[in-house]
Amino acid sequence: MQSFNSYDMRNMQTETRNKHFSERLYYADSLPSGVSACHNGNIAAIRVARPDTAFTFAYGYDAQNRLLSSVRLTKNGTPNSERFTYDEVGNVHSLQRFSNNRKIDDLHYDYGNEGNGLCSVIVTAGHLEAGIYLYSLIADGQLVDTKRMILTK
Repeated sequence: MQSFNSYDMRNMQTETRNKHFSERLYYADSLPSGVSACHNGNIAAIRVARPDTAFTFAYGYDAQNRLLSSVRLTKNGTPNSERFTYDEVGNVHSLQRFSNNRKIDDLHYDYGNEGNGLCSVIVTAGHLEAGIYLYSLIADGQLVDTKRMILTK
């Protein structure tokens, strides 16, 4: 299958498309309505389209260029969003996800008192059932470890 890519004058990719999928990256020019321009290379928005659906993600950043928010609007206008906070050394401190303005996930990350290694994730709102979940840690494409997560209600 043949794909086509487009680039702007700064050689930053602006579009990729084939007959089944298209994606448009917005930085500072020709922005969708309500999206703030990013003149520093950050992606301000992404428009994704497939034959059966299309949606736009708009992004917000802090002064250190860390992702603060993501908002997704679909063709039918159903909003979904995410909000991020960071600790003083730049680790993700919390992640909240919303659907139709209802909180569906509220994750808080604990890095302990030594270093930046993640110690635990506290889920205070979400749709996962109580139980044991396995997850894999992958670095450079290689399985590093498999961990167990126990969720209680």
